Amino acid sequence: MGKIKYRIILTSALLITAMVIFSCGPSAPEQKTTSKKTVAAFDFSKISKPFDPSTVGKHDPTPEDISNFKEWISVYNSLCTSVRVSVKDTIMAAIGESDGAKVWDSLYTFGENVMRKAQVGPAVEKASGLKSAGVKQEDLIAALIGSYFPDITKWRYYEGGLAGYPYRSAVELWNHGFIVSLDMGGTWRLHSARDGSIVYAIENKDVVSNEAFSCVVSQGGKVYWQPGTDSCEELIKIFKLDDGKTIYAKVHIVPDNNKAYPYLYPDEPWKLVIDETTVPSWLTQEDKDAAWAAFSEWKKIVYQFDYAKALHPFNNPVAAKQHEPTTGDLANLKEWATVWNALKASNSSVGASATATVWKAVGSCIWNDAEASIEAGWRALHVACPGAVVCQGVEDHLGNKLEPSIRDAIGDSVGDGFYAYVAGYFTAVKDWEYYKGNTEGYPYQSTAELWAHGMMPSFDGTYWRLSSGPDAAVVLELTYDKLMKSN
Repeated sequence: MGKIKYRIILTSALLITAMVIFSCGPSAPEQKTTSKKTVAAFDFSKISKPFDPSTVGKHDPTPEDISNFKEWISVYNSLCTSVRVSVKDTIMAAIGESDGAKVWDSLYTFGENVMRKAQVGPAVEKASGLKSAGVKQEDLIAALIGSYFPDITKWRYYEGGLAGYPYRSAVELWNHGFIVSLDMGGTWRLHSARDGSIVYAIENKDVVSNEAFSCVVSQGGKVYWQPGTDSCEELIKIFKLDDGKTIYAKVHIVPDNNKAYPYLYPDEPWKLVIDETTVPSWLTQEDKDAAWAAFSEWKKIVYQFDYAKALHPFNNPVAAKQHEPTTGDLANLKEWATVWNALKASNSSVGASATATVWKAVGSCIWNDAEASIEAGWRALHVACPGAVVCQGVEDHLGNKLEPSIRDAIGDSVGDGFYAYVAGYFTAVKDWEYYKGNTEGYPYQSTAELWAHGMMPSFDGTYWRLSSGPDAAVVLELTYDKLMKSN
């Protein structure tokens, strides 16, 4: 595939270290009950000296690079969660959390250092004019880590049709000297890993065809659609229309407004778009009316949530005045810790459960706009994402820098809380993916109430904490056992 070959330098000490990872790692945190995993094949040599893309001279992307870039964008958009969560949950399930954390920590730290050296963030902010542009670097690093496990053939949450390693395209870009960014305006950029300079850019909408409302209209006026499916290609597969006999046209009815989050304005105008190179001669006004009728039914189903509130999201917990937790906060933290741990014990996460469930119920377009609007509300007040803000508060509390794996764990738990909060807006959604507990009500209500009360819960593998106030000060810190025994 034309990628730059690895130049591996393996020392005895590093090889022994890598082997020890899988033989005598520390015991899991006290709340963990995961059993011993079967070790997936792992290329020990690459952990000693992963390829550094910044060693590749700055150059323009080739047609193959552009193809890989577009494939990476498509795969990224196809997931109901992040690539990082997909890779990490898969690896932890394969080799266990203790061993997996050590491998992840070593490679993730290397990847972070490459990203930090390239200074992609300032380049994106200058080009986009957007403060704290989301660069999505962690997903690229995660894709690289996953490539070191060649025997893993099934990656959690990925349901696409790519053969082999589904995140291969990101690894190809990395090996060819590129790193990737995505700003909050929907522009993807390809950067030279040497200096972070932008060498190519493309809009997300020019790569991904998902649009809601999507339907397929057959000759004769029958309309095929499904709540949660924002792709005509997927509908064709679901209803087996590509049989050589059915004559059909792909149709979208999309927002006709210039709002930042167009799918959060369902009462604004919409327009019908024929997604065909040439409009079929058989497509009549009656066929279009049938599509509009299906659209009306779709709206009744997917807009059963407070979309106006999503435009003016939660009172930012760390922006509120710092305060001590109440007995209600403590009770909610206990419930949240129990639910969160149950998902982790089943090798899943609350974040994956929240996003997958809502996505299947209302589709990616509505979910993405709701998530982006709420995140923008946060970022309007902070330079960093919620996880980074809480990590800084924990470092201030401890008086020292956190190890990368600890920061990662805290970021994961805060991210789960954020996605659970967003999912809580969709009150009509039932039957939460991966969740096996009590099915009455919203299973993640406890963390939604914590956020609303100005409390940010986090877990670092040992301690559960609550953070509060503008600096995310730690106001509660307990181990899982002590938390469960508290009143």
